[in-house]
Amino acid sequence: MTQPDKKTDKAVDPELDADKVETPSTDDVSDDDAWLNGTDEDQDDDGLDDSFLDDEDSFLSELDNSGLVGNDDLGLDGDDEDTPEEEPTVDASEAQKEIAELKAKLASTEAQLSESEAKNDKLALQLNEAQRVKERLTAEFEKKAKLPLEKAVKKLLDPLDNFERAIEAISDEECANSPSMQNTKDGLEMTLNQIIQVLDSAGIKRVETEGKFDHNVHEAISTGQDPEKDNGAILQVLQTGYQSDERLLRPARVIVNKK
Repeated sequence: MTQPDKKTDKAVDPELDADKVETPSTDDVSDDDAWLNGTDEDQDDDGLDDSFLDDEDSFLSELDNSGLVGNDDLGLDGDDEDTPEEEPTVDASEAQKEIAELKAKLASTEAQLSESEAKNDKLALQLNEAQRVKERLTAEFEKKAKLPLEKAVKKLLDPLDNFERAIEAISDEECANSPSMQNTKDGLEMTLNQIIQVLDSAGIKRVETEGKFDHNVHEAISTGQDPEKDNGAILQVLQTGYQSDERLLRPARVIVNKK
């Protein structure tokens, strides 16, 4: 017969088991609590760090208040990246108002410019008119200033004609026979030339008689015939004519060739 198996498991005594169970030491518990809550040394270190930061903040604040350097210069403001500047917003109504004001100023300036140009044109016309009036008055003054001279010359023309006739009366034959007569004739001709030069300097000139007849300055007394000359050519001067710059004092009296 087989015997029943004996139970190898022994009953555990609860008291023995309780004694044999290892309980954590207080040192271990305190170490764990210190690890969770932070040790005294760590707390002391934190205290040191906080005081150091406080000292640094006070130093920076004093340095900032002194005006020597700011937080921006120390690079303590945080991000170093440049923040884009916000573009100023322009109100549409204000912009339209400014545009309207500029347009009004432009229109006013253009109006003033047009008015100035009109005044300049008017002044230019007035200046030209004044210049023409000045020239006309100057010419009239000169003309009137010559009237007394012209009247005096007209009175001297007849004696001057007689002087020329006296020179022509002395023939070349008489001059050849008498040296004194030649000297007299030369002296008279020299005096006549001086008188003509004086009249010419005063604007009184002799009428030209070379060439054809001109009814504006010539007066035909008679006609003649000379086949060697053209029709209307002046054959002979009977009386010398004189004229000024403005008018004819006396026409030249001539004989005209007629074929």
